[in-house]
Amino acid sequence: MEDTGHPALPRFLVVTPNVLVGEDLYDILGLITGGTVDLRSSMEDHWGISYDAAFFGFPIETLMADMRVAAMLGVGTRLVIINGETQDAYGGDARLRVLAQPFRSEDVERLLSQMGYIARPA
Repeated sequence: MEDTGHPALPRFLVVTPNVLVGEDLYDILGLITGGTVDLRSSMEDHWGISYDAAFFGFPIETLMADMRVAAMLGVGTRLVIINGETQDAYGGDARLRVLAQPFRSEDVERLLSQMGYIARPA
């Protein structure tokens, strides 16, 4: 494949039982980054591990017990816990982030900027 000099667009996964939160993140992530967003409503749904970042609306204990999540961390996927504990509660692990609810587009944009997926918002 020829290198066009343009970075690949990011790929995101959103897994949350809250339909409104999932749809909001789907729209915001796609609009801000132009990347691909896969939306699922359950941990039992089928999804792979090849994502740049995954947003989960489930407790950290549930995530860490899932073999797919462990595999995602193993290949460098960053996890964002929707409405999770404070960032400090995760032991400073740079692969784990928190998106507090309620959130605005600006909050997601700031998080994406901190994670290096977009340039810093003005």
